Amino acid sequence: MNLFIRLFVFCFLVILSDFYFYKLLKKLFTSNPRNTRILRYSILILGLLFVFFELVVYYIVGYPEDNYIKYRQLFLILDAFIIIYLPKIVAAGFLLIIDFIFIIIFIMKRIFGNRIAMIKQKWNYIVAFLLYILVLTFTILGFVYEKTNLKVERVEIQFDNLPKTFNNFKIVQISDIHLGSFQSTKTVEKSVEMINSLNPDIVIFSGDMINVSSSEVNPYMNILSKIKARYGKYSVLGNHDIGDYFSLRKPINQNEITTQLILDEQKMGFIMLIDSSCYIKIGNDSIALIGINNCGNYPFLHSGNLQKAIKNTNYYDFKILVSHDPDEWNSEVLNQTNINLTLSGHTHAMQMAIICKLFKMSPAALKYSEWYGLYSSDNQKIYVNPGMSYSGFSGRIGTRPEITCITLKSKK
Repeated sequence: MNLFIRLFVFCFLVILSDFYFYKLLKKLFTSNPRNTRILRYSILILGLLFVFFELVVYYIVGYPEDNYIKYRQLFLILDAFIIIYLPKIVAAGFLLIIDFIFIIIFIMKRIFGNRIAMIKQKWNYIVAFLLYILVLTFTILGFVYEKTNLKVERVEIQFDNLPKTFNNFKIVQISDIHLGSFQSTKTVEKSVEMINSLNPDIVIFSGDMINVSSSEVNPYMNILSKIKARYGKYSVLGNHDIGDYFSLRKPINQNEITTQLILDEQKMGFIMLIDSSCYIKIGNDSIALIGINNCGNYPFLHSGNLQKAIKNTNYYDFKILVSHDPDEWNSEVLNQTNINLTLSGHTHAMQMAIICKLFKMSPAALKYSEWYGLYSSDNQKIYVNPGMSYSGFSGRIGTRPEITCITLKSKK
């Protein structure tokens, strides 16, 4: 999405939500002409001040390049927009739908005469206001508490061809740590304790250790080194690790940043799978573990090489692929290989979702067909971890940071 389109969408959402928010407050709280004028001008001035604030922050911070503190400061732009305008947008969306319904009724009334009643009542605005309060509450909760409220998601996955000695094999998957987003080490320390308490057979990190700089790792080296797994811990590179973080200017020293990150992860005990594979053996059985560099669709780079990564594996091996971006599953894995399980991250579930047993929904679904949890197609499956941290804005609304504990099961 180019800059012009983004600015247009931003302005459209601000104007539309403020227009309906004005209508809502006017309908519920004032009928006096003087108070109505005050309300109208107040919302207009506050909207202009908000736009001015966004522009000033962007101008002062500038392009972060390899400065992770500046990158974190840029979160302020989206933080302010989400806290102030997300509740308004939801309320405005509801009222817009109601208006659309009444337009349809009006047209039908003109066609069929007075046989169709059209009554616009105050309850529409009451419901919209309640939606506004509800979304505002969840938004504040997401910024203050939920963004570091780690959970363990336990998943059992069955396969026909899983080697028998790997029945009940336990994989702990973590993803998208984005170390530069944290302002203290507490959350990472807690996550390591939770990981080790699960007694994993292997730990898999599916990319995005950093935001923009390898120096983000320095305060966490000793902490992440304490992660323990019976058969080792493995890591791949995500789009942030290779400097592919949307339209921001790429640092001129990006190769050095990525090289240093690889060295640091190795010092922490991670086996780096960079378009490569290895075997995990138990007794006479083994499974192939494959890792590729980030392979995404536009606007992200397709920098990994799956064919190179799997060339040293055998056709009949049970295979697990670690690919940061879940788009790779549909692009090159599903129905094109016999890779059994793919582990991905990247989406963060857009850090904004409604997830329950009956359904799940998120803006992430507009871009990714697989954006959270387990997806299956015959004997090929993918699990998308929503990440352990946050990036872009400092909250997680309806989608908590997750450590995934996957237990492999043999159907036999």
